[in-house]
Amino acid sequence: MMNRTYRNKATILLLTATMVSIGMLDYSVDTLFGANAFATPRFCLDRKVFDVSAVPRFNRENILKDRQATFDTNDIYGGKSKGRIYVGKRVNKPKENRASKKLSDYFATTIPGMEKVLAKELQSLTDVEMSSIVIGKSGVHFRGTKLTGMDSLIWLRTPLRVMERLATSDAIVDPQSLYDFCRSVDWKSLLHRNNTFKCDAVLGRDIPRGLSHSQYTAMTLRNAIKDCFRELDNTDVEDSSPPSTDVSEPHLSLSLYLDRSSAMLYRVWSGVGSLHKRGYRDSNSPTHKAALRETTAAFMLLVAGWNSSCTANASRPLCLCDPMCGSGTIPIEAALIAADVAPGLIRYRSSGERQQPSILKWPDMDAQQWEELLDRAQQRDRRPAMNSPLHGAFILANDCHEGSLRLAAQSAGLAGVKEMIRFSCGDVDQLADKLLEDDSENAMLPDIIATNPPWDKRLESGSGDDGDSAWRKLIEFARAVWDPKARRPSPSSSEVEDRRSLLPPRYPLWMLSGNERMMWYFDDSLNAKAAYVHNIKSQSAAGNLQLLKYFFKSSQ
Repeated sequence: MMNRTYRNKATILLLTATMVSIGMLDYSVDTLFGANAFATPRFCLDRKVFDVSAVPRFNRENILKDRQATFDTNDIYGGKSKGRIYVGKRVNKPKENRASKKLSDYFATTIPGMEKVLAKELQSLTDVEMSSIVIGKSGVHFRGTKLTGMDSLIWLRTPLRVMERLATSDAIVDPQSLYDFCRSVDWKSLLHRNNTFKCDAVLGRDIPRGLSHSQYTAMTLRNAIKDCFRELDNTDVEDSSPPSTDVSEPHLSLSLYLDRSSAMLYRVWSGVGSLHKRGYRDSNSPTHKAALRETTAAFMLLVAGWNSSCTANASRPLCLCDPMCGSGTIPIEAALIAADVAPGLIRYRSSGERQQPSILKWPDMDAQQWEELLDRAQQRDRRPAMNSPLHGAFILANDCHEGSLRLAAQSAGLAGVKEMIRFSCGDVDQLADKLLEDDSENAMLPDIIATNPPWDKRLESGSGDDGDSAWRKLIEFARAVWDPKARRPSPSSSEVEDRRSLLPPRYPLWMLSGNERMMWYFDDSLNAKAAYVHNIKSQSAAGNLQLLKYFFKSSQ
């Protein structure tokens, strides 16, 4: 057989590789066909040929180390089998990855005014299409794979909900057309009979007659889903009842949006609850009556430029201060951002316990992919190194109410960032004196001040003098700690003074508030220049919030 002439190069190549693998032939493929005969290395696993241009090239020496030419294929397509190396021309991609690469349209909701920051966050997600990120009303549209949707639940800090669009229609004119539209969805692939679901309806402008009531519209969707399963009932099946509804903990949460004759049906990846609930608030403890939403605090910090690189220099990390921290939302979110902690780690792996999101109960979801993304986020978590007394605190949190500080310290402990924050109780002017008089090695002076000062109902009384006094102390605090001449010289504070010489000539004070009169009152009297940065329409009783950036000129 060795004397026959082979004209088919693929056949010769197959025979050559087999002989090399068992040590019968000392010639390489390059010797027979030239160095560039096959520019892209290819191999076959269990007689299926794959492209391995991204895998390190194998050579004769590596093959001869193992006479059977076997190798682990886990990194190629997730299998546990081992296969021989075969060489050929045809390339078939793994079927396991095709379903996960299917693109879907998503919509992440947020508070109006925060869309641009959310759009910037979306750019870092897995498999997201950059060109598909479009800012909408109270949210951002984007396109990606299922990995993109999972990544959004783990990493995004500013959205309230993440939803995947299932179907759309521009022909909704009455309840019957809406019912037919809902029946057209393949519910069999989205729900099992033993699952539960929940339906919500959001109404826009010029709703067709008969659909102007949100509960009735949601009931139309619910009836269409149940009728679909009743139609598919099999009498041989013992349990042929349709899925039931559950408003508290459903397996599948649906949202239907109507605007004129258009309808968009979404399934909600984030479930029933809002993503602003990170999971570090103790449900058994009282809640601060004026607690700031975690998403709003994260938005404020991201606009201020606070990120994980601010603490990259372990010897001289930037210092952030909240002199009126309340329940500590801003300091805790600042610590999580600095330590590169994904919000989903706390939400789904709080206190070492793994809490499964509702998406893992869906028929088309892969629990292994979800765990891999969480493991990847766990590897980026810097809390084990930063949340220790040896690292030291780099965030200052102060408040005049001891009860608020107890809640803040408790939440910081549940979030795993308590050692990164230095809590103090006292008035704002007392905090300035403490910082200026501190001549220890751990002396801290703020580089950024971010706070949500008291306003409206948070003021101790309704008189304007109390509000003016609180805001005046805040501005005076900023001027005091940022004035190099105000700090008392001491031999041990030279390093701190050297650090302050590196700061820019203007120091920022970021404030989130809803009292416009007080914002502009201090412009001239305290020589601070204020500028509107964002107007936020809060979805609570607080109404409109404004995020301002005050500048103070240094006297250097």
